[in-house]
Amino acid sequence: MSVSVSVSESVSESVSESVSESVSESVSVSWLRRALTSISLNLAEGNSSHGRNRIARFSTAAGSCSEARAALRVALAWDYVGASDIDAGERMLDRLAGMLHGLGAER
Repeated sequence: MSVSVSVSESVSESVSESVSESVSESVSVSWLRRALTSISLNLAEGNSSHGRNRIARFSTAAGSCSEARAALRVALAWDYVGASDIDAGERMLDRLAGMLHGLGAER
């Protein structure tokens, strides 16, 4: 398994664990799950691609990172979670965004 997919899975697990109990019924969880799924799928596809298509997949994953971060912040704004509940997830998303930038993501 590639490092990027492994990191993406870690992000998904970390973020999901930190918010799933508090936000299990909210729309924000649905957005978050879609964004985290998109990150994983685009990383996997990017790892099997070449040239501009590779950069495009990593850029899409970076956009989904931003979307996941926004979903966490929406959950916080709606008081579904506290700031401490999303700290670990935001740190993992920051780490992943940095890795994607290093891979050539254009976002």
